[in-house]
Amino acid sequence: MTAVYEWVRNITYYMIFITVVGNLLADSKYEKYLRFFAGIILILLVLKPLTGSLRLDERIAYLFESISFQKEADDFKEKLWGMEDERLQRVMSTYEEAVAMDIRGMADTAGFSVRSVKVTIETDRDSPLYGHVTDLYMKLGRQKEENAAGGGWNAAGVSGGGTDSGPAEIQIEP
Repeated sequence: MTAVYEWVRNITYYMIFITVVGNLLADSKYEKYLRFFAGIILILLVLKPLTGSLRLDERIAYLFESISFQKEADDFKEKLWGMEDERLQRVMSTYEEAVAMDIRGMADTAGFSVRSVKVTIETDRDSPLYGHVTDLYMKLGRQKEENAAGGGWNAAGVSGGGTDSGPAEIQIEP
């Protein structure tokens, strides 16, 4: 008779424990897993007098831990991919800035006054042009010596009062 009382007491304590845990669980994304495994363990508790020697509760506990671990690993993997995408975006941004500085330096070396440079690099990993410069926008002025004298060319190539016959030529190779 004491075995029956102990059996009922274990079931009652378990139900109280699961109710408390369910109420304390702040994140509801684990609630369905908790209810699933709580139900399985409750079934094992109810059937324990018949299956006491099979150690099913230990096997179920092991399965619960392994599934919980897998879920946490998947969440961690998603966070890692998010951080990788953010890092890649920063690398591409730095790459665009470096290319813009190189182009500015080449134009300065050729004797042009660079007003602005904007470089766009393909960031789609599936594209065959991934990592290549896809767009380049530059605003150039006339040669530096002539800018100091008051002349210059605007972005549309219209003279600003200099005596030169036309804009100098820059060759851009892909």
